Amino acid sequence: WGSLGVTAATLLLAWASKELVEDPFRTSTSRDWPNGRTLAITAIAMAVVLACSMLGVGSAEQRIDTERERVAEEIRDPAPCLGAEAVKAGAPCEATPRETPIPEPDLVDKAPESCLSGTEGRELVVCEYGADADADRSVALLGDSHAEQWLAALVKLSEQENWRLLVMTKASCPFTAGERDFISKTDAVNRAQREDCTDWNRQALEYLDADPRIDTVFTAAKSTNRVVTLEGEDWREAARRGYLQRWSELPDSVRHVVAIRDTPRMPKDVMKCVTENGEEAARVCSVSEREAFSEDPLAEAAKQAEREQAERERGGAEPGGERSDDPGRRVTFVDLSGYFVADGMSPPVIGGVLAFRDSHHVSWAYAEMLADPLGEAVEAAFAINSAR
Repeated sequence: WGSLGVTAATLLLAWASKELVEDPFRTSTSRDWPNGRTLAITAIAMAVVLACSMLGVGSAEQRIDTERERVAEEIRDPAPCLGAEAVKAGAPCEATPRETPIPEPDLVDKAPESCLSGTEGRELVVCEYGADADADRSVALLGDSHAEQWLAALVKLSEQENWRLLVMTKASCPFTAGERDFISKTDAVNRAQREDCTDWNRQALEYLDADPRIDTVFTAAKSTNRVVTLEGEDWREAARRGYLQRWSELPDSVRHVVAIRDTPRMPKDVMKCVTENGEEAARVCSVSEREAFSEDPLAEAAKQAEREQAERERGGAEPGGERSDDPGRRVTFVDLSGYFVADGMSPPVIGGVLAFRDSHHVSWAYAEMLADPLGEAVEAAFAINSAR
Protein backbone atom coordinates (compact mmCIF):
# COMPACT_ATOMS: atom_id res chain seq x y z
CA TRP A 1 0.00 0.00 0.00
CA GLY A 2 1.45 3.35 -1.02
CA SER A 3 -0.01 6.84 -0.82
CA LEU A 4 -2.13 6.15 -3.92
CA GLY A 5 -3.59 3.06 -2.29
CA VAL A 6 -4.53 4.96 0.85
CA THR A 7 -6.12 7.71 -1.25
CA ALA A 8 -8.12 5.18 -3.25
CA ALA A 9 -9.29 3.47 -0.07
CA THR A 10 -10.37 6.81 1.38
CA LEU A 11 -12.43 7.64 -1.71
CA LEU A 12 -14.01 4.18 -1.67
CA LEU A 13 -14.98 4.56 1.97
CA ALA A 14 -16.44 8.00 1.29
CA TRP A 15 -18.63 6.51 -1.48
CA ALA A 16 -19.66 3.57 0.72
CA SER A 17 -20.54 5.90 3.59
CA LYS A 18 -22.77 7.96 1.32
CA GLU A 19 -24.46 4.97 -0.32
CA LEU A 20 -24.88 2.79 2.76
CA VAL A 21 -25.32 5.30 5.57
CA GLU A 22 -26.13 8.86 4.49
CA ASP A 23 -28.56 8.25 1.60
CA PRO A 24 -30.58 5.46 3.32
CA PHE A 25 -30.75 7.53 6.49
CA ARG A 26 -32.10 10.60 4.67
CA THR A 27 -34.73 8.65 2.69
CA SER A 28 -36.08 6.39 5.44
CA THR A 29 -38.07 6.82 8.65
CA SER A 30 -36.53 6.18 12.01
CA ARG A 31 -38.36 2.84 12.36
CA ASP A 32 -36.98 1.68 9.00
CA TRP A 33 -33.42 2.52 10.12
CA PRO A 34 -32.63 0.82 13.43
CA ASN A 35 -30.01 2.50 15.60
CA GLY A 36 -28.11 -0.76 15.85
CA ARG A 37 -27.62 -0.91 12.09
CA THR A 38 -26.44 2.70 11.98
CA LEU A 39 -23.90 2.10 14.72
CA ALA A 40 -22.70 -1.14 13.16
CA ILE A 41 -22.05 0.35 9.72
CA THR A 42 -20.45 3.45 11.21
CA ALA A 43 -18.18 1.34 13.42
CA ILE A 44 -17.15 -0.84 10.48
CA ALA A 45 -16.38 2.24 8.37
CA MET A 46 -14.30 3.78 11.16
CA ALA A 47 -12.41 0.55 11.67
CA VAL A 48 -11.58 0.33 7.97
CA VAL A 49 -10.42 3.98 7.93
CA LEU A 50 -8.20 3.35 10.96
CA ALA A 51 -6.77 0.20 9.39
CA CYS A 52 -6.00 2.02 6.16
CA SER A 53 -4.34 4.87 8.09
CA MET A 54 -2.15 2.41 9.96
CA LEU A 55 -1.27 0.69 6.72
CA GLY A 56 -0.27 4.09 5.32
CA VAL A 57 1.94 4.82 8.32
CA GLY A 58 3.46 1.36 8.13
CA SER A 59 4.12 1.82 4.42
CA ALA A 60 5.84 5.16 5.01
CA GLU A 61 8.01 3.71 7.76
CA GLN A 62 8.88 0.72 5.59
CA ARG A 63 9.92 3.05 2.77
CA ILE A 64 12.13 5.02 5.15
CA ASP A 65 13.75 1.85 6.50
CA THR A 66 14.29 0.42 3.02
CA GLU A 67 15.83 3.63 1.65
CA ARG A 68 17.98 4.12 4.74
CA GLU A 69 19.33 0.58 4.53
CA ARG A 70 20.03 0.99 0.82
CA VAL A 71 21.99 4.19 1.46
CA ALA A 72 23.76 2.67 4.46
CA GLU A 73 24.89 -0.27 2.35
CA GLU A 74 26.27 2.06 -0.34
CA ILE A 75 28.23 4.22 2.08
CA ARG A 76 29.42 1.29 4.21
CA ASP A 77 31.80 0.26 1.45
CA PRO A 78 31.75 3.29 -0.86
CA ALA A 79 32.73 3.30 -4.50
CA PRO A 80 35.97 5.22 -5.20
CA CYS A 81 34.20 8.50 -6.01
CA LEU A 82 31.10 8.33 -3.82
CA GLY A 83 30.49 11.11 -1.32
CA ALA A 84 33.50 12.17 0.73
CA GLU A 85 35.69 9.85 -1.34
CA ALA A 86 35.30 12.31 -4.23
CA VAL A 87 36.99 15.20 -2.40
CA LYS A 88 39.86 13.30 -0.81
CA ALA A 89 43.25 14.76 -1.66
CA GLY A 90 44.45 13.38 -4.95
CA ALA A 91 41.21 11.58 -5.79
CA PRO A 92 40.69 11.42 -9.59
CA CYS A 93 36.99 12.18 -9.20
CA GLU A 94 34.32 14.63 -10.25
CA ALA A 95 33.14 16.11 -6.95
CA THR A 96 29.90 17.40 -8.42
CA PRO A 97 28.72 14.76 -10.92
CA ARG A 98 25.37 15.03 -12.68
CA GLU A 99 23.42 12.36 -10.86
CA THR A 100 20.45 12.05 -8.53
CA PRO A 101 21.71 12.37 -4.94
CA ILE A 102 21.34 9.89 -2.11
CA PRO A 103 19.55 9.91 0.26
CA GLU A 104 16.43 11.35 -1.34
CA PRO A 105 15.79 14.93 -0.16
CA ASP A 106 12.56 14.02 1.63
CA LEU A 107 14.34 11.26 3.57
CA VAL A 108 17.65 12.93 4.32
CA ASP A 109 16.65 13.90 7.87
CA LYS A 110 15.54 10.38 8.80
CA ALA A 111 18.73 9.41 10.63
CA PRO A 112 19.04 5.89 12.04
CA GLU A 113 20.19 7.35 15.37
CA SER A 114 19.28 10.60 17.11
CA CYS A 115 19.91 12.00 20.59
CA LEU A 116 19.06 15.70 20.90
CA SER A 117 17.12 17.47 23.64
CA GLY A 118 14.98 20.46 22.64
CA THR A 119 15.67 24.11 23.40
CA GLU A 120 13.15 24.16 26.25
CA GLY A 121 13.81 22.29 29.48
CA ARG A 122 17.02 21.47 31.30
CA GLU A 123 16.93 17.70 31.80
CA LEU A 124 20.23 16.05 30.88
CA VAL A 125 19.42 13.16 28.53
CA VAL A 126 22.27 10.68 28.05
CA CYS A 127 22.28 8.20 25.16
CA GLU A 128 24.76 5.34 25.09
CA TYR A 129 26.19 3.55 22.05
CA GLY A 130 28.96 1.09 21.28
CA ALA A 131 30.69 -1.16 23.79
CA ASP A 132 30.12 -1.12 27.54
CA ALA A 133 32.04 -2.99 30.23
CA ASP A 134 34.69 -4.29 27.81
CA ALA A 135 35.19 -0.96 26.01
CA ASP A 136 38.76 0.07 25.16
CA ARG A 137 37.84 3.71 25.75
CA SER A 138 34.87 5.76 26.95
CA VAL A 139 34.18 8.95 25.02
CA ALA A 140 31.45 11.60 25.21
CA LEU A 141 29.86 13.87 22.62
CA LEU A 142 28.63 17.17 24.07
CA GLY A 143 27.16 20.36 22.65
CA ASP A 144 24.33 21.65 20.51
CA SER A 145 22.77 20.23 17.35
CA HIS A 146 26.00 20.97 15.45
CA ALA A 147 27.70 18.52 17.80
CA GLU A 148 24.87 15.98 17.51
CA GLN A 149 25.19 16.02 13.70
CA TRP A 150 28.44 14.05 14.17
CA LEU A 151 26.60 11.21 15.89
CA ALA A 152 26.60 8.92 12.85
CA ALA A 153 30.37 9.28 12.47
CA LEU A 154 31.03 8.64 16.14
CA VAL A 155 28.70 5.64 16.30
CA LYS A 156 30.64 4.11 13.42
CA LEU A 157 33.97 4.90 15.10
CA SER A 158 32.73 3.44 18.37
CA GLU A 159 31.83 0.20 16.65
CA GLN A 160 35.18 0.05 14.84
CA GLU A 161 37.35 1.00 17.82
CA ASN A 162 35.39 -0.71 20.61
CA TRP A 163 34.55 2.59 22.29
CA ARG A 164 31.76 3.33 24.74
CA LEU A 165 30.04 6.47 23.46
CA LEU A 166 27.93 8.73 25.69
CA VAL A 167 25.94 11.47 23.95
CA MET A 168 24.68 14.62 25.70
CA THR A 169 23.41 17.24 23.28
CA LYS A 170 20.82 20.00 23.50
CA ALA A 171 19.51 22.18 20.67
CA SER A 172 21.02 25.70 20.60
CA CYS A 173 23.04 24.95 23.73
CA PRO A 174 26.80 24.56 23.19
CA PHE A 175 29.07 23.03 25.82
CA THR A 176 30.46 26.27 27.22
CA ALA A 177 30.88 28.33 30.35
CA GLY A 178 29.44 31.32 28.50
CA GLU A 179 25.81 32.28 28.95
CA ARG A 180 23.80 31.70 25.79
CA ASP A 181 22.11 34.81 24.36
CA PHE A 182 18.98 34.05 22.32
CA ILE A 183 18.73 37.53 20.84
CA SER A 184 15.87 36.67 18.48
CA LYS A 185 13.60 35.69 21.41
CA THR A 186 11.53 37.79 23.79
CA ASP A 187 13.24 38.79 27.05
CA ALA A 188 11.27 36.19 29.02
CA VAL A 189 12.04 33.36 26.58
CA ASN A 190 15.67 34.45 26.29
CA ARG A 191 16.07 34.37 30.06
CA ALA A 192 14.33 30.99 30.46
CA GLN A 193 16.29 29.27 27.69
CA ARG A 194 19.55 30.82 28.89
CA GLU A 195 18.93 29.44 32.38
CA ASP A 196 18.00 26.04 30.93
CA CYS A 197 21.22 25.92 28.90
CA THR A 198 23.37 27.03 31.83
CA ASP A 199 21.87 24.37 34.10
CA TRP A 200 22.19 21.72 31.39
CA ASN A 201 25.89 22.56 31.09
CA ARG A 202 26.29 22.25 34.86
CA GLN A 203 24.69 18.80 34.83
CA ALA A 204 26.85 17.66 31.90
CA LEU A 205 29.99 18.72 33.75
CA GLU A 206 28.84 16.86 36.86
CA TYR A 207 28.12 13.75 34.79
CA LEU A 208 31.67 13.75 33.40
CA ASP A 209 33.06 14.19 36.90
CA ALA A 210 30.98 11.26 38.17
CA ASP A 211 32.21 8.87 35.43
CA PRO A 212 36.02 8.73 35.45
CA ARG A 213 35.99 6.17 32.63
CA ILE A 214 35.27 8.99 30.15
CA ASP A 215 38.70 10.13 28.98
CA THR A 216 37.74 11.95 25.79
CA VAL A 217 35.19 14.67 25.00
CA PHE A 218 34.13 15.47 21.44
CA THR A 219 32.47 18.83 20.95
CA ALA A 220 31.33 21.16 18.19
CA ALA A 221 28.97 24.12 18.02
CA LYS A 222 27.09 26.33 15.62
CA SER A 223 29.50 29.15 14.86
CA THR A 224 26.81 31.84 15.16
CA ASN A 225 25.69 30.92 18.71
CA ARG A 226 25.80 34.24 20.54
CA VAL A 227 26.64 34.52 24.22
CA VAL A 228 26.28 37.26 26.82
CA THR A 229 29.20 39.71 26.66
CA LEU A 230 30.99 42.15 28.88
CA GLU A 231 30.38 45.81 28.08
CA GLY A 232 31.95 46.69 24.75
CA GLU A 233 33.10 43.11 24.11
CA ASP A 234 32.56 41.34 20.80
CA TRP A 235 30.35 38.27 21.31
CA ARG A 236 32.80 36.07 19.40
CA GLU A 237 35.53 36.90 21.88
CA ALA A 238 33.17 36.11 24.76
CA ALA A 239 32.25 32.81 23.09
CA ARG A 240 35.91 31.87 22.57
CA ARG A 241 36.63 32.61 26.23
CA GLY A 242 33.62 30.55 27.32
CA TYR A 243 34.83 27.45 25.48
CA LEU A 244 38.32 27.72 26.95
CA GLN A 245 36.92 28.12 30.44
CA ARG A 246 34.60 25.12 30.07
CA TRP A 247 37.45 22.90 28.89
CA SER A 248 39.58 24.06 31.81
CA GLU A 249 36.84 22.95 34.21
CA LEU A 250 36.78 19.37 32.98
CA PRO A 251 37.81 16.70 35.50
CA ASP A 252 41.37 15.35 35.36
CA SER A 253 39.97 12.03 34.09
CA VAL A 254 39.20 13.71 30.74
CA ARG A 255 42.57 13.58 28.98
CA HIS A 256 41.49 14.64 25.50
CA VAL A 257 39.15 17.28 24.09
CA VAL A 258 38.43 17.00 20.37
CA ALA A 259 36.99 20.27 19.06
CA ILE A 260 35.53 19.98 15.56
CA ARG A 261 35.24 23.04 13.34
CA ASP A 262 31.70 24.00 12.42
CA THR A 263 30.32 22.93 9.06
CA PRO A 264 29.20 25.16 6.15
CA ARG A 265 25.99 27.11 6.02
CA MET A 266 23.85 26.72 2.91
CA PRO A 267 21.01 29.01 1.70
CA LYS A 268 17.74 28.60 3.60
CA ASP A 269 16.03 27.11 0.55
CA VAL A 270 18.80 24.63 -0.24
CA MET A 271 16.60 21.54 0.08
CA LYS A 272 14.02 23.05 -2.25
CA CYS A 273 16.82 23.82 -4.70
CA VAL A 274 18.12 20.23 -4.53
CA THR A 275 14.62 18.80 -5.03
CA GLU A 276 13.88 21.02 -8.01
CA ASN A 277 17.24 20.57 -9.75
CA GLY A 278 17.89 16.85 -9.25
CA GLU A 279 21.00 15.82 -11.17
CA GLU A 280 22.10 19.46 -11.54
CA ALA A 281 21.75 20.28 -7.83
CA ALA A 282 25.44 19.91 -7.04
CA ARG A 283 26.25 22.76 -9.40
CA VAL A 284 23.13 24.92 -9.33
CA CYS A 285 22.77 25.00 -5.53
CA SER A 286 26.42 25.57 -4.56
CA VAL A 287 27.68 28.63 -2.68
CA SER A 288 31.20 30.02 -2.46
CA GLU A 289 33.46 28.70 0.27
CA ARG A 290 33.76 32.20 1.68
CA GLU A 291 29.99 32.52 1.93
CA ALA A 292 29.53 29.04 3.42
CA PHE A 293 31.92 29.32 6.39
CA SER A 294 31.66 31.78 9.28
CA GLU A 295 34.24 32.73 11.86
CA ASP A 296 34.04 29.95 14.45
CA PRO A 297 34.74 30.89 18.10
CA LEU A 298 35.07 27.23 19.12
CA ALA A 299 37.67 26.66 16.41
CA GLU A 300 39.55 29.80 17.49
CA ALA A 301 39.52 28.59 21.10
CA ALA A 302 40.89 25.19 20.08
CA LYS A 303 43.64 26.72 17.95
CA GLN A 304 44.60 29.04 20.80
CA ALA A 305 44.83 26.07 23.18
CA GLU A 306 47.04 24.20 20.72
CA ARG A 307 49.32 27.24 20.27
CA GLU A 308 49.74 27.67 24.02
CA GLN A 309 50.53 24.00 24.37
CA ALA A 310 53.19 24.19 21.67
CA GLU A 311 54.75 27.25 23.32
CA ARG A 312 54.99 25.46 26.66
CA GLU A 313 56.63 22.44 25.02
CA ARG A 314 59.16 24.64 23.26
CA GLY A 315 59.92 26.16 26.63
CA GLY A 316 60.75 22.73 27.97
CA ALA A 317 57.87 22.48 30.41
CA GLU A 318 57.39 19.08 31.97
CA PRO A 319 54.03 17.61 30.81
CA GLY A 320 53.47 16.25 34.29
CA GLY A 321 54.03 19.69 35.74
CA GLU A 322 51.19 21.31 33.82
CA ARG A 323 48.24 22.53 35.84
CA SER A 324 45.17 20.32 35.78
CA ASP A 325 43.08 23.33 34.74
CA ASP A 326 45.23 23.97 31.68
CA PRO A 327 43.14 23.20 28.56
CA GLY A 328 46.03 23.34 26.11
CA ARG A 329 47.48 19.96 27.00
CA ARG A 330 44.39 18.05 25.95
CA VAL A 331 42.66 19.99 23.19
CA THR A 332 42.87 18.83 19.58
CA PHE A 333 41.41 20.91 16.77
CA VAL A 334 39.89 18.90 13.91
CA ASP A 335 39.12 20.71 10.69
CA LEU A 336 37.18 18.66 8.12
CA SER A 337 36.09 21.67 6.08
CA GLY A 338 38.04 20.40 3.06
CA TYR A 339 35.47 17.63 2.69
CA PHE A 340 32.80 20.27 2.01
CA VAL A 341 34.66 22.24 -0.67
CA ALA A 342 35.30 21.61 -4.36
CA ASP A 343 36.99 24.19 -6.59
CA GLY A 344 36.32 27.02 -4.16
CA MET A 345 32.63 26.19 -3.89
CA SER A 346 30.61 24.42 -1.21
CA PRO A 347 28.01 22.19 -2.92
CA PRO A 348 25.08 20.57 -1.10
CA VAL A 349 25.65 17.34 -3.04
CA ILE A 350 29.18 15.91 -2.95
CA GLY A 351 30.15 12.84 -4.92
CA GLY A 352 26.48 12.05 -5.44
CA VAL A 353 25.68 12.14 -1.70
CA LEU A 354 23.37 14.79 -0.24
CA ALA A 355 25.69 16.32 2.34
CA PHE A 356 23.11 18.40 4.19
CA ARG A 357 19.71 17.78 5.74
CA ASP A 358 18.83 21.50 5.90
CA SER A 359 20.63 24.81 5.53
CA HIS A 360 23.12 24.24 8.35
CA HIS A 361 23.15 20.58 9.43
CA VAL A 362 25.15 17.78 7.81
CA SER A 363 23.17 14.72 6.70
CA TRP A 364 23.63 11.50 8.63
CA ALA A 365 24.85 9.77 5.47
CA TYR A 366 27.63 12.27 4.80
CA ALA A 367 28.59 12.47 8.48
CA GLU A 368 29.02 8.70 8.55
CA MET A 369 31.29 8.91 5.51
CA LEU A 370 33.53 11.30 7.48
CA ALA A 371 34.07 8.77 10.27
CA ASP A 372 37.40 7.63 8.84
CA PRO A 373 39.02 11.08 8.44
CA LEU A 374 37.70 12.06 11.87
CA GLY A 375 39.10 8.84 13.32
CA GLU A 376 42.49 9.42 11.71
CA ALA A 377 42.74 12.90 13.26
CA VAL A 378 41.70 11.58 16.65
CA GLU A 379 44.09 8.63 16.65
CA ALA A 380 46.96 10.97 15.79
CA ALA A 381 46.00 13.15 18.75
CA PHE A 382 45.76 10.15 21.07
CA ALA A 383 49.21 9.00 20.00
CA ILE A 384 50.74 12.46 20.58
CA ASN A 385 49.14 12.92 23.96
CA SER A 386 50.11 9.41 25.08
CA ALA A 387 53.72 10.10 24.20
CA ARG A 388 53.90 13.12 26.49
